[in-house]
Amino acid sequence: LLVCECGTLSGGERSLLAAIDQLSTDEFRLVALAPAKGDLAESLAARNIDVRSLELYGSTGVRIELQRVRGQLASHIAEVRPDLIHANSVSTSRWTGPVASQAGVPSVGHLRDIAKLSRQAIADIGLNSRLLAVSAATRAAFVHQGLPAENIHVAFNGVDPIEFCPRDRTGRLHDELGLPPGAPLTTALERQLRGSE
Repeated sequence: LLVCECGTLSGGERSLLAAIDQLSTDEFRLVALAPAKGDLAESLAARNIDVRSLELYGSTGVRIELQRVRGQLASHIAEVRPDLIHANSVSTSRWTGPVASQAGVPSVGHLRDIAKLSRQAIADIGLNSRLLAVSAATRAAFVHQGLPAENIHVAFNGVDPIEFCPRDRTGRLHDELGLPPGAPLTTALERQLRGSE
């Protein structure tokens, strides 16, 4: 069960989709709990993932309280009966910790942001079975706030080497900057930026 709070496609959602694309649908049956409308729900549905609606805002547009969100989560866990829950953000990790722990379902909280949290939020997040931090700095920030170091593992966001492979060198940028071929561009760009201040 994938638990997501945003309906848009930002960094965390794109990272999740990239990981999903590497999973074998023969081995895993994924169900997502996410806002019903938005690019994320559409992208998940396009991958034949069952998307269950997560209502986060009331009719007046005000975010509903934490206990109601957890109630929805508990209902979906009882219905889906997942083998594993993946909370895709710091906020969703706070939701899943107590609910998954009480349901006896293993959960992974994905810590994608560095944020100063209350003691209660840290305690809630700490109830997840495992935590993934996107960097050593993120891990250190949460250890500093009281989460046990042995429970937080660093898993860097991946980069698609096909989509982001270096292009063939044309020399265009060197020509544009008036640099000799092979000159280090980062140093030249840094100098040029300093000169333009």
